[in-house]
Parts: sequence; C-alpha cells; structure tokens
Amino acid sequence: MRSVIVDTGSVPIAIRITTDRQAREPRADLRMVNSIRADANPLLVNTDPAGTRVTINGESSAFLDFGRAGEINLVLPPDLGRKLTVTAKQDAGVVLAQADLDQLIAQTGAGAVVLSGAARRVEIHNVDGEVVTRDPIRVTESFSATTENGDIKVDFADTAPRTVDVSSQNGDVVVALPVRGPYVVNANTENGSTAVRVPQTANREDAAAVVTARSENGDVVIDDLR
Repeated sequence: MRSVIVDTGSVPIAIRITTDRQAREPRADLRMVNSIRADANPLLVNTDPAGTRVTINGESSAFLDFGRAGEINLVLPPDLGRKLTVTAKQDAGVVLAQADLDQLIAQTGAGAVVLSGAARRVEIHNVDGEVVTRDPIRVTESFSATTENGDIKVDFADTAPRTVDVSSQNGDVVVALPVRGPYVVNANTENGSTAVRVPQTANREDAAAVVTARSENGDVVIDDLR
C-alpha cells in the first residue's frame, strides 16, 4: 500500500489522521455525535495494490448533516504511516493531521486544516478556512498551502523544509522558522504589513530554505521559532 484517500464529498465531517503503535494494519473508524443512527456504518473502503480509498455511502449520507457532527479517524501503524501518501478531500469539515507521514495532501472547501506530526511533503488547498499548526511540525522537503479566506499560521521545528510556499487572499500569513538559517525570503502583501525577522540571504545555494509568503489582504510575518 502506497496511498490512502479519504473522500467525504459533500458530507460535513471531520477527518482525523493518527497513528497507533498497537495497530497491525490501517483502519478507518467513524464516530457519530447526536445521530439516531450512530451505530450505522456508512463507510466504504476499497483497496487495490496501489492503495486504499475511504468514502461515505451515498445511501447513508442523508442522516449526516450539520446538526449531527461526526468524525472519521484514520488510524495507521507508525511504520506504515511514514511510507504513505494520505489525501483528505472534503467539501466541508476539519482536517486534523496528527501523524508522521510521507506526504499529506488536503483539499478542503470550508473548514480548517490543523497540523501536527511530520512529513516529507505537505500540500494544502483550502477555500474558506485557516491552515494552522497545533504544535511545530517537521517537514523535510516542501510545504505549500493556499486559502482564499482564512489565516495561515505554521511553525516548523528542527529544520525548515527546503521550500515553503504559502498564500492567502484574505487573511494573515505567519510562518515561524527554526533559528538557524539563513533563508531566501519573498514576503509581500497588497493590503497589510510585512515583517521578516529571520537571517536572510540572496543566494539559494547557501539558504537553509526558500520561503515565499503572500497575502492580498492581510499581514505577512516571517519570524524565528521561539
């Protein structure tokens, strides 16, 4: 298995990605709140040699509405998680990434993306919602995040990814980097203020990371991790 895709479609539900040392194989658990059919299991899991896809059975999705919150918990064995690409797709809902992965891809229409853990590569596309780190995250290769309406506030631990590319149309963009640098930084905003408080260089070969941060309407801050 190389990948897991969790696609909730139009059903508003949270997606939580975790690891469990006791787990021998990946599993997807559905927990419903305030539903008269809380014991029902509308999850469909399809697996082939390339990976696994988790979706919600359309026949059962009628009782999954905004008044009946729920959560899909994707549980991975730690060793497997570090080799996997996990993709979360949803029109509405929160993504809570709390695992060490190879790659994380999140595509959300309305809802926050909350990050912790580690990955080689992270790619986030949001429309209405923030992108934030609960704890400083470890990303080695690349981190990209876009949102149309919402703040982006991410902290990187240990060593920054080689490339960081973050942008918001309407929201603040705040990036905290490890103290050691220097960094190539391109930070700009059309309506707001810009502050860069990390060691800088113009030479990409000497840089610990190349950071691009943009906002159309909001402040942009590149700071060291404190």
